[in-house]
Amino acid sequence: IYIVYYIAERAPKESSPKIRTATIILLLSIVIYQIVPIFNFKTNWLFYFDSQGNYIRGLLNHLPLGLAIFGILVGLSLVISQRHYIDSYFFKVIIWLPIITIMIIVLQTIFTQVILTGTTMVLALIAIYLNFQTSKISIDNLTQFPNRDTFVATLAQLINTKQKTTIMVVSLDNFKVVNDTFGQAMGDRFLKAVATTLA
Repeated sequence: IYIVYYIAERAPKESSPKIRTATIILLLSIVIYQIVPIFNFKTNWLFYFDSQGNYIRGLLNHLPLGLAIFGILVGLSLVISQRHYIDSYFFKVIIWLPIITIMIIVLQTIFTQVILTGTTMVLALIAIYLNFQTSKISIDNLTQFPNRDTFVATLAQLINTKQKTTIMVVSLDNFKVVNDTFGQAMGDRFLKAVATTLA
């Protein structure tokens, strides 16, 4: 869902039907993923314990893994179809994550005694963490607004998607006078106020 949200922020309006469809499909698979284990207590679809306390796999034991693979493939197809609107670094991270995850799921089905799903979750969290770290680099520390690199990347994205936009250039003449007269801390507050007013 995070990946869909990331793409929805960057893709043009023409991509909305694809994104909406992917979101609905992913939400339905998540709902099924949550409901089946709840019903397992009465149905034993996923697993049960026999009278000796042994773990027995149910008929639908591989359903959660199948739903995970399905969700990954839906997300992967959306990422690939919308790759022109995604940051290239994020695309590289996201494209490898599903491949590694599917390999781990396949290994999990072959080696049923070894639990690898935790590894998959860690990989997903690392990918998301790396993306957040990348986004932190794109924010100006003082104003907490996007920096010049982000402006250039956004402008390139707008040109790539052929979206119309307006650019306004603002110059703060003699700003050095503010710092020299009132100090750097007041100058920083002044810059924040200007940025907030313009936003």
